[in-house]
Amino acid sequence: MEPLRRQLANLYAAKKEEGGRVLLPQKYGEKGWYGYTANQYLDVQRDLYLWSMNPADLAHLGGDGWIQFLLGKDSGYPAKALAGDFERLRKRVAGFRADGSTPDTRRSDGAQPFSPVSTGTLVNLMLGGNDPGSSGNVLHSRLRYFDPRLRRAGLPEDVAALVTSVGASDVKVTLVNTSPVYEREVVVQLGAFAEHAGVAVTSAAGRVALDGSHFTVRLAPGAGESLTVAMKRYANAPTAAFPWDR
Repeated sequence: MEPLRRQLANLYAAKKEEGGRVLLPQKYGEKGWYGYTANQYLDVQRDLYLWSMNPADLAHLGGDGWIQFLLGKDSGYPAKALAGDFERLRKRVAGFRADGSTPDTRRSDGAQPFSPVSTGTLVNLMLGGNDPGSSGNVLHSRLRYFDPRLRRAGLPEDVAALVTSVGASDVKVTLVNTSPVYEREVVVQLGAFAEHAGVAVTSAAGRVALDGSHFTVRLAPGAGESLTVAMKRYANAPTAAFPWDR
């Protein structure tokens, strides 16, 4: 992580401020830094903080809504972020429906501005991880979910998840079964690739010790619960195997 930190420090040392915005250089040449833009590499800064959990890595993330939510400073962020995603989806769908280009005149990347795929908020709020899409990283997250009935990755039907806090040795998540009729089961894995080792799960009912990198939650119809999952981060070798195959 140190090379990233040092390079960010270099960029901020050469920053400019215009119209209340911080501009960082994107290029370096014979005459020094140039190519100033508003890009502050916040995705990289998010990664550094989430890997290290060092408060010093929060220095430039004061305006990051998701990080502030995890720190308990913006309880309304999840609703605002999802509303923003839906609005972006509507605009992009409207954009490609109104696109007057033809297959013969359309650029090969012409559809990209209209892509309705928007995963960042879901990765943040459901998995407790930074979306790797823009920074080109692999997925690092605190949690991942599996459906034991259908034997597939992802939340089971009717199950909702919200990660509300990420700490150096724990994560807090609320799980809800939105079905008023059917019981649901969900397997909760620690880490995108089972890289975190479980210590214990605490709920209103008490504390249960963990031995492994996943556990199963059974949710009665209409039931929900907030869980605090204690863990040892990056204690295991990563694996892409499903929980029931390990």
